[in-house]
Amino acid sequence: MLSGALKIRGGTVDARSVGRGAGLGGGYYHSGGDIDIFGGTVLAEGGYYGAGIGAGPYARAKAISISGGNVTASGGTSSGAGIGGGMEGKGVDSYGAPGTVTISGGVVTARGGDAGGAGIGSGAKDRAGMQVVISGGTVVATGGNSSSLIYGSDDIGVGGCDVYTTPTFYPLVIKGASVHATRRTVSSEYVSPAPTNGTKRVWCVTVQTPNPNERARIDYLDGFGESSEIYADADGKIYLWLPNGTHIFAVGSQMFTATVANADTTAAQWFTGITVDGVDVARGVADGKRWEYDFGAKALRIVGDCVVSGANTAGDVNILAAAAGELSFTISNLYLRAVSDAKMSPISVTNGTVTVRLAGSNTLDASDTDSYAGLNVVLPA
Repeated sequence: MLSGALKIRGGTVDARSVGRGAGLGGGYYHSGGDIDIFGGTVLAEGGYYGAGIGAGPYARAKAISISGGNVTASGGTSSGAGIGGGMEGKGVDSYGAPGTVTISGGVVTARGGDAGGAGIGSGAKDRAGMQVVISGGTVVATGGNSSSLIYGSDDIGVGGCDVYTTPTFYPLVIKGASVHATRRTVSSEYVSPAPTNGTKRVWCVTVQTPNPNERARIDYLDGFGESSEIYADADGKIYLWLPNGTHIFAVGSQMFTATVANADTTAAQWFTGITVDGVDVARGVADGKRWEYDFGAKALRIVGDCVVSGANTAGDVNILAAAAGELSFTISNLYLRAVSDAKMSPISVTNGTVTVRLAGSNTLDASDTDSYAGLNVVLPA
């Protein structure tokens, strides 16, 4: 049975199966139809062989979408997925297009059934597979124990398999979300197939934030922003999936950097090397509001008397000093270099009267730019 649809927009739903069915979705040999969760609190636990949310045993889930709410799903004591298929779902030839799990928001916790269901994906010995796309929210996924099966279950992907089962793999997309595959290690990924952001292969970047269980705003990464429902876990960690390369981003008021090179990694705090009154400007805003740093604009705005020191040759910091009246500040043993694509000089002054005091040896390098001075005086409009 593939007909029917279920939509949850709010309130509290506690759905559990004590027989051979999903907690929320299909019964014995039934897919459960389309399931959309927009909000509310949902607790779902599958029965014998059934998924927590999705299909009953011997059935492939249809389309499951979660865009908000607090969702907890478990495959129960047997072999269904936390979210997805029941045990031994039929091959795709029986249904046509693959079943899908799409998560674009909310806080989602999924655990596969104890006998080998995936946390999110297919149940144990499931030939149908599931197509999983996670593009927002906070997701924690754990596959079920599959010690009795030759091939173990994934946290996200396929359930455990025996020698008679050939699982079907569909592209796995993870982007714009915090996704914790709880059993993932260097030697065992527990995520299959290899995830992408839709175009590029991605790996897990663990970020240690200072605020456990609190919402984390992420800036300067594509696909993230104020609307992202990302929460740190009880240890203060979030789990971002990023492609190869060096990434510099903000989580709240802290700046981080992570270099991904074909492997998972842990982000480290990022510093510009430029300090104001002894504080690295990556902090963002000074006590007393004498200065403010905007990483997106690469601009250090000076509005009060202070001392700027240090070195940055990557073009991450350019000083903009502006005042309606008079402003004085000191540069001391400062080295700033504007890069070729710079949109301002190492130091630009405008409006009012600005006095730049010199201490030690200072270098303002604009030699790599087309038309900027080392210290640029901008006439007011």
